[in-house]
Amino acid sequence: MENFLKLATNRNSLKSLTKNFYVDELEKLSLNVNIIIKQRREQELKRKEKNKEKTKKIENIKLLLAEHGLSINDLVTDPLQPIKTKLPPKYRLVDLDGTTHEWTGRGLPPKAFKQHFDRGHTKESCLIIENISL
Repeated sequence: MENFLKLATNRNSLKSLTKNFYVDELEKLSLNVNIIIKQRREQELKRKEKNKEKTKKIENIKLLLAEHGLSINDLVTDPLQPIKTKLPPKYRLVDLDGTTHEWTGRGLPPKAFKQHFDRGHTKESCLIIENISL
């Protein structure tokens, strides 16, 4: 495709490519190319008009949102759905391999904590002091 574009857009290359064409074939080629150009221009104008309308509608919606004190995010998120926040870990444990395990303290403890507690250690020995709210 790139080679064809180089040949078709260079006058000398195009002349060499069409040297064996009859005049009526060249005229037909010219007519077809002009029809394609006309169609492409019409498509481009339609696309520009469509985007112009779309842009205008978007601006109107933004103004309407601003008038009501809303943002685009308000349209995407459900205001009735509770906001889920991830709890910070309350307990931290570093095993013999150097791997750090964290746990919020809710639900069943992870295996590493279970094994640690089975060996006689307490939850308080794993407590993260800075994450405790008084």
